[in-house]
Amino acid sequence: MRTTDEAITWIEAAEQCHQTELRLACIAGLAKWLVAQEPTDDLAASIADAQQLQQLDSGTLALVLGLVMGAARQPAPSKQLLAYRAPSDGEMATAIQQAANSAIYEWRIERYLQQPAQAGNALRSPWFRAAGREWQLLVYPGGFTQEHAGHVSVFVAPKEGTHKVAVTFTLIYQTKELPQHLIRSFEAAATVDGWGYPTFLSRDSLRARPGYLTGNTFVIRARVRVLA
Repeated sequence: MRTTDEAITWIEAAEQCHQTELRLACIAGLAKWLVAQEPTDDLAASIADAQQLQQLDSGTLALVLGLVMGAARQPAPSKQLLAYRAPSDGEMATAIQQAANSAIYEWRIERYLQQPAQAGNALRSPWFRAAGREWQLLVYPGGFTQEHAGHVSVFVAPKEGTHKVAVTFTLIYQTKELPQHLIRSFEAAATVDGWGYPTFLSRDSLRARPGYLTGNTFVIRARVRVLA
């Protein structure tokens, strides 16, 4: 269990199939995942993650919170307690606004190895919305230009205008054993031409790690937060 979204999907599937034991196991896994997350100073990202939990029904959410609170009762290292600082009202207000201006979009490219792999050939995702604007992911299996032909290139582009954005791309490692997600982040002005990584991942590395192409499917996730 690697993400909130994945855990919620499993919980919902177990409920629909009336698999009580699987549902409880997934709830326990979600709670364990939440407790294990490293503290972050990115309040907006934390709020956006928490919003995913709103998909859960009240009974399931109560179980998750109970498990998390139980884990929180365990003694914590003194240094961790001393380092904790509650955010100010102003910081929280800013973070809530930033979270409202963000979106997480996951794109599954099936039959990836059969896609055209010439340099400059882009695969384009459906449009998705963040902060009231439309965005699109672009993946170049053969590289953005001939100069990048040995790499997979990944970009995000708004439908119109120029916006300052913070973007995190995550290439999902789909094998459950020892997940090795590839994460790249940047903050910059995104134009209609897009912004991203011409050398996101070498094609050799992609082929060498089958977990990135399980079932011949390439799964890329983007968190887009519009800053201005």
